[in-house]
Amino acid sequence: MNKQLRNGFTMMMLLISFSCSVIYLSCTKSDNTSTTRIKCVTCAHGGLCINDTCHCPAGYEGSGCQTEARNKFQGSWVVTETGTISPLKTYNISISSLFGSGANITNVSLSNLHYNVYSNVTATVSHDSLIIPLQYVMDYNNRIQKIEGVGYIHSNAQFGTNGAISMRYYARDTLARSTDDFGYISSGSQTSEWTRF
Repeated sequence: MNKQLRNGFTMMMLLISFSCSVIYLSCTKSDNTSTTRIKCVTCAHGGLCINDTCHCPAGYEGSGCQTEARNKFQGSWVVTETGTISPLKTYNISISSLFGSGANITNVSLSNLHYNVYSNVTATVSHDSLIIPLQYVMDYNNRIQKIEGVGYIHSNAQFGTNGAISMRYYARDTLARSTDDFGYISSGSQTSEWTRF
């Protein structure tokens, strides 16, 4: 192959390579009829970009999976509730990230639940839901209590977006065999309502 032909071939290969790079970097997709522009999206925390939308792993949300889902639950709340065996009560509760052995990005800790009967209850966040998985905890009298529940965060006229949580749960005293229900077991019982502090 003569030098001129070799230089021409090399130049053509460089142009093809450059052209492919430009197409790749500019996220242009071509088909036989038209050229369609695809928006490049970077998804954080291992999220996947499918059809121009980030699909986030458990525990993350936002247009780019940049936000911890539990962030909107964290903070201080005022609880107003009436149970099937407890009178109307208003008290404060706090929700914080749970760290340590076995904790992950979806875990939170509830402090002071059921009018300080339980100092720390573990819960899980999934999108707009707060889930208290079935667990046994000690109350302030060192008695074993069984607790389980589920709630969801929503807007509130006074506190705006993520300003309230409607929580359905029950607390069962395993020694006395009595259950205080807050809308979880019986449809006739009332939901525990939480608002931002």
